Amino acid sequence: MGSAKKEKELLQGVEENNSKQDFDQIAKAITKLRQLDSQIFHSEAKIIENLECANILAGLNASPNTIIAALLSSKLLEKKHLDEIKSEFGAETAFLIESKTLFEKTLKSEKTLQGQNKEMKKLLFYSLAKNIKLILLVIADRLNLLRKIHTLSEENKKELIEEEREIQLPLAHKLGTLNIKSEAEDLVMKYTSPAKYQEMAGLVEKERQARKKDIEKIARQLQSKAKEKNIEIKISGRTKSINSIYNKMASRNKTLEEIHDIIAIRVICSEAKDCYEMLGIVHSLWKPLADEFDDYITKPKPNGYRSLHTTVMGPENKAFEIQIRTQEMHNEAEFGAASHWKYKGHFEQEVFDKKIGWLNELLSWQKDLKHEPTRIAKVDFFGDNIYVLSPKGDTIELPSDATVLDFAYAIHENLGNKCFKAKVNNLPAPINHKLETADIVEVITSFSQKPKIQWLSFAITDKAKKKIKQSLQLITQKTPKEAAPTKSAIKPTDQTTKIAKCCRPIPGDTIIGFRTTKRKISVHRADCKEIKKFSQGSRTTVDWGNGKKLDYNVELQVTAIDTPGILSDILNIFTAHNITVLETKAKIDKDQKRNCIFRIETKNIAELQKTIEKLNSIKSVERVERA
Repeated sequence: MGSAKKEKELLQGVEENNSKQDFDQIAKAITKLRQLDSQIFHSEAKIIENLECANILAGLNASPNTIIAALLSSKLLEKKHLDEIKSEFGAETAFLIESKTLFEKTLKSEKTLQGQNKEMKKLLFYSLAKNIKLILLVIADRLNLLRKIHTLSEENKKELIEEEREIQLPLAHKLGTLNIKSEAEDLVMKYTSPAKYQEMAGLVEKERQARKKDIEKIARQLQSKAKEKNIEIKISGRTKSINSIYNKMASRNKTLEEIHDIIAIRVICSEAKDCYEMLGIVHSLWKPLADEFDDYITKPKPNGYRSLHTTVMGPENKAFEIQIRTQEMHNEAEFGAASHWKYKGHFEQEVFDKKIGWLNELLSWQKDLKHEPTRIAKVDFFGDNIYVLSPKGDTIELPSDATVLDFAYAIHENLGNKCFKAKVNNLPAPINHKLETADIVEVITSFSQKPKIQWLSFAITDKAKKKIKQSLQLITQKTPKEAAPTKSAIKPTDQTTKIAKCCRPIPGDTIIGFRTTKRKISVHRADCKEIKKFSQGSRTTVDWGNGKKLDYNVELQVTAIDTPGILSDILNIFTAHNITVLETKAKIDKDQKRNCIFRIETKNIAELQKTIEKLNSIKSVERVERA
């Protein structure tokens, strides 16, 4: 199929699900694509490739700027081209294109291709979780490449298959983009086990044809009963992926005839209450099979999937699976996270957070990956290092909890000394902003900026701390006698002390100090469980003193009923009382309770207690305690 047919296919696909304004922008982007081709691509194949990726995204009902980014993406784009795109299609579209290019460049960089190839790839792919539009952009690109796997070298084929199995398929599953996942699984099977795939495909098609008339009969009966009850429904069929059927047969040691959900009948209702009424109608018409009913509406799957599933003995005494859901639930099942892009013309963050809150729990990836889970955990975000990108695509390795300031000093001493603010992923950020793997960091300097004593409270790297102290003239040469430890009380605001991260003491806490080196003292809460690791001989006296007030880090654990907007209510408390939130982790437990950990800045116990009281005043909050 030539580019003209691909273009027509795309325009037909986006016209139905987008406003006229968005449709016109996508049409304009196609024109821009052909303009770029005449200037730099000079390749009909490139036009077709970008149109195909855009078509995949349109099939997911992705946002217009994500589709436009797919149309205009290319590693050949120069700054002037990106500036044009930014001017014509907006900053976010340009940022998506630039980020995708940077991601691909980093993935193929010399560092990535060295000893930790597999682990670095996993880490880089997982880091996309912070930008769902970028995830979809990359997934669409990879699926398009998988469709053309026969054109690749054997080495590249194996590499792509490995990426799909270990990274992208778990990612697609988490996102709920099940259509993408199913097609990718089938393509992998088609390449790795061609004979078995062809055999299964033939058997499934034979079964589908055999059940076609029975499905039509079931549909007519359901439509008739629904009309009697004044329930509006739509009915369609869905054939399970070849790979999924094969895996189910193998894992359960069953024949094809014993797999009941090869072909599922979908009943789409207007409202959730109608779903349960239709369930009653289904069970009145056909006998349900024991232990073959699942209520994913009351208890959705972790990726947000909602539907009623029941298996009944239908015509000719054949088992059929019937899925009942609303149109909204159906969109979620078809498009995953992409179904929540737009509410009244714009993306609604709260809905998004609720549907894919798993993104805050990246550790759960281990459960979905069968290879080297321990190793993955070490290399991933919860390990010792993060990997941050410069605007030029250079990868800077930093310790976890590193800030913009640490990044600046890692580049150059002068950049650190003059660091005034930054842009992280094209968004404004202060110099104490904590970085994560794959963040794109642009440091903004000021001629008048000078290092400050406060910087030592959030600088993490030894290099940054040393350069700050040198600039402040806190490092001097001393005689051995002068360097000997003093027996006088030491205050935690002194440069010789370090606030322990295990218990994070703050002014007002009873504290104990332990010498870790000749000139370093670790300060702990008196009730800290970790102090038993230190010898009594290293213990020393410390007190808070009366020096300049600083902000200290503390962690609060909040348990709340998972009601709509609960995260917003909690964060609004922090905002209203000028509390800086440094880090947020949230998950929903088996009791449908939302457990959150917030790392915040506070000056003392009194301020912290006021914050806790305010959080406890929220109706849905059950418990607030210091972690």
